Amino acid sequence: MRKEDTWEFGYKGLIGNKLGVSLDIYNRKIDGNTLFTAISPTYSLVNPNLGADLGNAVATTELRDFIFTTLGGDQNPTAGPTADGLIPVINDAFAAGGEGYAGAIVDLYPIIGATPTDNVPDNGITHIAAGYRTFEAYDYTGVDLGLEFYANENLSFYGNYSYISDNIFNPAIKGADGATETTSIAAPQNKVRLGANYTPVKGLRGNISIQYDESFMALLGQFSGDTGNRTVVDLGLGYKFNDTITFDISAQNVFDNEYRAYPLFPEIGRRVLAKLTFNFAGKG
Repeated sequence: MRKEDTWEFGYKGLIGNKLGVSLDIYNRKIDGNTLFTAISPTYSLVNPNLGADLGNAVATTELRDFIFTTLGGDQNPTAGPTADGLIPVINDAFAAGGEGYAGAIVDLYPIIGATPTDNVPDNGITHIAAGYRTFEAYDYTGVDLGLEFYANENLSFYGNYSYISDNIFNPAIKGADGATETTSIAAPQNKVRLGANYTPVKGLRGNISIQYDESFMALLGQFSGDTGNRTVVDLGLGYKFNDTITFDISAQNVFDNEYRAYPLFPEIGRRVLAKLTFNFAGKG
């Protein structure tokens, strides 16, 4: 059963009728959180050097002695190869073959040596059983700070910053005798928002915002990996003709800086939306 304990306190106020301030500090303790992941035992290759190892294993002193005996002793280098001359050639050939093989199977390194369970099909294909790990309690603290400066009744500038103390954890697995596994909350440790709003009662209006999300590690099954840093600019422009008719056009990710919400998710690029609004109720 998943249980969460949270404490939180904050402040929101206006200083000098010009500067709006909001501050929120919180802590989340999560007990019984789950992660969908592979649960079959696996053995992965770490820093393999197949080419050099294969070449060195073949080009041994025993092989040199065999070639020496087969050729009938030392030969004149001008008349043909010698044992000492052939050994480096054989070494290089096997090393090149090993490197080619290693390059062809590099994507299989994480499952080489996988041990499937009895509950998967026995059809000659390696199946890694997947399921949910349940974790012991872990916690993190977060801070949200927001500032907004009101230049006048129509124009304001704002900045927001969000921070969490950690987004990668290594908690104990429930019922696994102290074994641990890495998990994450799939959120950046640092986020920044900057922008401005110009919103007169009538006439031309607009807004701009810049959003920055720090890269974070997502552990979401096949959608796992590093997201990469993300900076997105949004723009909006509109015109309020009267209390009834308003026209707005907005561009999200205006510079078309394509990104994915999580690895292997569809790419998100520029999105432009135009909107014509009729308010038949009039004012309000």
